[in-house]
Amino acid sequence: MNTGDLNDTGAHPDADTCTSAKTPDATSVPPTAETPHTLARAALLRMRLNETGKRTKKPAARRQKKPEPAAQAVLSPTQQQGLAIEDLACQYLCNQGLVILARNLETHFGEIDILAREDNDLVFCEVRHRLSNRFGAAEATVTVPKQRRLVRTAHALLPSLSLRFFNGRTPACRFDILGHDGATFTWLRAAFDADTREHPF
Repeated sequence: MNTGDLNDTGAHPDADTCTSAKTPDATSVPPTAETPHTLARAALLRMRLNETGKRTKKPAARRQKKPEPAAQAVLSPTQQQGLAIEDLACQYLCNQGLVILARNLETHFGEIDILAREDNDLVFCEVRHRLSNRFGAAEATVTVPKQRRLVRTAHALLPSLSLRFFNGRTPACRFDILGHDGATFTWLRAAFDADTREHPF
């Protein structure tokens, strides 16, 4: 090769003059170029920014509202008076030496007003109230059908009561009636038994 074939830079004139500065191809896109993927990420980021430029918190899971407590049942004047009489009846029995165990025990058979204990006896007490004895004593309103309901209620409660108050031993049971005539109490001990015979008054 003749030296006259070289150009001023010492390179052959037929040589590729772009070897030192190649034109960038499609694979050399700057990392900061906007592609559909980066545009989508930028849009999502803008949605999560508030006006102050701080990242907003993801919305917390919606909490279920706690149910509001049910409104207490409004007692009628008669019911309020009945509860007040039962309070007095409990106090009366306590003064007589009985121990009050529970009140207003319910089953699908009926309800026991007062459950008490006297020595080793379990006492089921029915409380009755009348404003006066003009139309008969309050205790006389405990009819034979009512006595039968009380006995069935007591039988339904007896197993759990024996475990709770008598260490599993079945105690001797008694059915008392406590009548109130508006001023004083009349206490009928063992007013009827489990055979539900006619009451003795």
